[in-house]
Amino acid sequence: MKVPTIILILAVLQNYRRKGVATALIDAVKNRALSENIHALALNSGDTLERQIAHRFYENYGFKQASRGYSLYLK
Repeated sequence: MKVPTIILILAVLQNYRRKGVATALIDAVKNRALSENIHALALNSGDTLERQIAHRFYENYGFKQASRGYSLYLK
């Protein structure tokens, strides 16, 4: 079974947004994944109104919404 590389956290400080930082970070991860014969990248992004800008960024980059995530917080 092929397993995607998972981007656990992608965060850019407010002052550095819209300057290509997130694109450069994902490009670097993508290039490394390709060199390791990884077939896909995946990430989770909260399903809140505040995340809509991030969701547009991911979709413009080429990510497709693939699933809904769940968490069980124990503490």
